[in-house]
Amino acid sequence: MRIALLFGAWMILLCLAGCGHTAGVPWTPPPAPEEAEGSLTHPSSGPVTGASLFAEWTAFNRRDLDELRRLAAITDDTRRKEEAYKQWRELWTVYLAWKERGGEVLEPAGIRVYGPVAAGWMNEILAAMWKRDVFVGGGDLTHVLSVREPSLPGGSRPHKGSLWYELVGLNAPGCWSVMGEDDAERQVSDREAVGRVRDMLDRSTYPFGRGLFDGAEIHLVPGRMLYQDDDPLTDIAKGYARIIAHPPYGERGSVYSPEATLWAPRIVAAWPDGLWGLPHELGHAWFFRQHFNLRGIKDVYTTWADFRRPAVPATLREKPDKTLDDDEILSGTDSEAAWGENPAEALAEDFANMFFPGVMNEENRWHHAWPDIFAPGPENSAIRERLREFFLLLPLDFDVYRSLVLDPLPHLIDPEETLRVTGHAPAGAKVVIFLGDKAINETVAGPDGRFALDVDPKLLPVNAATAVVVAMETGEKRTTGKGIWLYQGR
Repeated sequence: MRIALLFGAWMILLCLAGCGHTAGVPWTPPPAPEEAEGSLTHPSSGPVTGASLFAEWTAFNRRDLDELRRLAAITDDTRRKEEAYKQWRELWTVYLAWKERGGEVLEPAGIRVYGPVAAGWMNEILAAMWKRDVFVGGGDLTHVLSVREPSLPGGSRPHKGSLWYELVGLNAPGCWSVMGEDDAERQVSDREAVGRVRDMLDRSTYPFGRGLFDGAEIHLVPGRMLYQDDDPLTDIAKGYARIIAHPPYGERGSVYSPEATLWAPRIVAAWPDGLWGLPHELGHAWFFRQHFNLRGIKDVYTTWADFRRPAVPATLREKPDKTLDDDEILSGTDSEAAWGENPAEALAEDFANMFFPGVMNEENRWHHAWPDIFAPGPENSAIRERLREFFLLLPLDFDVYRSLVLDPLPHLIDPEETLRVTGHAPAGAKVVIFLGDKAINETVAGPDGRFALDVDPKLLPVNAATAVVVAMETGEKRTTGKGIWLYQGR
């Protein structure tokens, strides 16, 4: 969901995403974190320039495009898919290395933060994996093999000397990080970026540590701003929050992940200029964790408005109707009809103002159309206190939900290999894996809480996505469960 905090009419040129040709250069996966200068684990861990990072990512993108074209030229369908899957598995290993060592989990928030070096390489890794996903699934290769350029309103051209970098891995095709000519030599480092976010979270008044943000990701991409193709100039944004699913097999409009576990919020922000927009994006992440949790707050937006009364638009009805449906609001259908403002953005801004007052100063605040309850003075103190209570609501039995932890699992399945689902649960807990309503395996977590469940890939349909649920049970009653999204495409 795009943040509605605006930067201004600042536009730009030079497309770095996939231009050029590197025929004859063998394809290799991206570097591990220890090999990438400026990362948390590189021996020097010193700063690097944004321009040098853009150049490295572009060089890999060019080589990868050549390799994808080579794969596309293979006429034997089985061999083409096998080679694409083999490379996908190589990339999975590199992805795990960056997830485990390229970012840092900030406790007690449970949020994994990737600095500008790690975020860029994760973008390249995810983009390369998504493209091979399309090969394995036999999908349309048009976008996979194309060289894209930014599409600006009215067919205008970007400013000469600027750098454009497409975030097709972290976000979606048509989303760009933009760096001006004066910004290109600015030095960045993952250590500094992660430290700045840690300081911001430490100063927040939100009681992190209760698990609602566990597994959320923040990716800080070098750039002055983020841009979405064909948006008017006034919609240039500082950051985005998305919910991770698995295109081309997942929900429309969601972003790609090679992992089978569903529904982790991913925030992408421009670094360092977009840092102040993070509190707003965390508000979106808070919503996602409520909305996609079966035991979360029901009708989140309506409940939020009730806690905020009477500081709501005069046109807002006392009782919900179809315009107050969370799913319709997320899809953009009549999202402002009864609200006078997009409630998705207004709720996130309330979260930012409530829990990050030191960041959300007068210059950074977005004054939406709802009555301002955060203006100085005691007039709205009672409303603010009620709203604080709303944002502190946790889904029912959330501690039980948190106690079931699944290890990273690739969503592409080799039909010749047994699939093993592993994780951690309370010692002695019964863990069951379901395909539909049918239990296909069960086990008991060991004294250390570890468990492993094997699944025969032949139980999964070919060339189709399959939802599997890993659940904990007490007796015959399911106490909690987590969804997994698997695909057997070979």
